[in-house]
Amino acid sequence: MITKGRLAASLLLLLSGASQAGDLSVKVGGFYSSADTSMGAYSSDLSRSFDLDFESDLRLKEREVLPYLKVEYAFNSKHAMYLDWRSLHRNSSVTSERAFSVPIDGEIYDAKIGATIQSTLNIDLARLGYSYSFFENENWDLDLTAGIHIMQMQIGLGGELSLQGGNQNVVLGKGNYAFTDVTAPLPDIGLEAEYKINENWRAISHAQVFYIEFNSIKGLLVDANLGVQYQFNENWNAEASYSYYEVNVDYGSERTDLNVNFQFFGPMVTLEYQF
Repeated sequence: MITKGRLAASLLLLLSGASQAGDLSVKVGGFYSSADTSMGAYSSDLSRSFDLDFESDLRLKEREVLPYLKVEYAFNSKHAMYLDWRSLHRNSSVTSERAFSVPIDGEIYDAKIGATIQSTLNIDLARLGYSYSFFENENWDLDLTAGIHIMQMQIGLGGELSLQGGNQNVVLGKGNYAFTDVTAPLPDIGLEAEYKINENWRAISHAQVFYIEFNSIKGLLVDANLGVQYQFNENWNAEASYSYYEVNVDYGSERTDLNVNFQFFGPMVTLEYQF
């Protein structure tokens, strides 16, 4: 997972030039997110693949408040670097209402109807990028962005699961998990727009997308935000917006390959200080 040490190191790297002429800003807040997360699974009853939904099938909590942090350093009026981070960690225990098989760390595990299934899903998202202001007048400020989204996902399933092709007795047991870790660095390009309504209010938005299909690997990223900003003074401002985030990663067509999809969407509130 994205550890606090790695995050701190990235922040120090980003801010190492803060002693030079420029503007530094720090933004903190919360994202009241509705999550829709799934992974590829196989139904022996239906003899077909399906999407195992972490919220409806495994009863992970659908709505959570995610912490949010963003640090931005503007070298001048045209060029800036930014780093942001958000995190969602969830756990659940449920009695399975269907039989299914799932790939975990190169192995396939089977769950029967009525089995107690324990699950954990930890997702950390970091975004590192560069923005260039290509158009600016009295009301509009338009920026092009390019960077990388790094998603680290830890999926753990435990409880009454059996290892396919091996001993069909329970091999995990309650409290024991089989884990798989996914790291998906996806580059992105996008556009940021800001419209000055008056001296205090601004309309803000951004959209970043990326898609890749190479051999058996597919990846899709969509990151969009639309809202308003209120400026209290030259240092402090607050934002209220609606955010949408989607990542789909498909590592192959074999049953042991891992395919994961997730969406976060909901209102976000942040407070920013500009040094």
